[in-house]
Amino acid sequence: MKKAIAPALFILLACPEMAAADDAGIPEILVTARRRVENAQAVPAALSVVDGGQLDRSQTVNTGQLSLLVPSLNYSSANPRNTAFTIRGLGSSVVAVSQANDGLEPG
Repeated sequence: MKKAIAPALFILLACPEMAAADDAGIPEILVTARRRVENAQAVPAALSVVDGGQLDRSQTVNTGQLSLLVPSLNYSSANPRNTAFTIRGLGSSVVAVSQANDGLEPG
C-alpha cells in the first residue's frame, strides 16, 4: 500500500510546480471586450494577439499592414477620410469599431 501511495503523492506535489514553471514564461493578457477587465484565458471568444516584437519583425508601420497579421481583421481605405474595419465580418463604414493607434500610422 505504501509503495502505491508514494508515487501518487510525488506526482501530486510535482504538478503545481510544473504548471507554475509553464505559466512563468507567458505574459498575462487582459481583455476589455465585455466592458470589464478579464484574463484572456477566461474570455469565451477567439483572440488574435500581436505583440510589439511581432510588429517589429514584420515591419508593420500602418493599420493596412496590421490586417495582414490578424486573420479576422479586414481593412479597406478608398482615401484617408473613408476607411473601414471589419472584424469577423462585423463592421461598416460607419464608425462601429474603435481604433487606437499606438505607434502605427493610419493608412
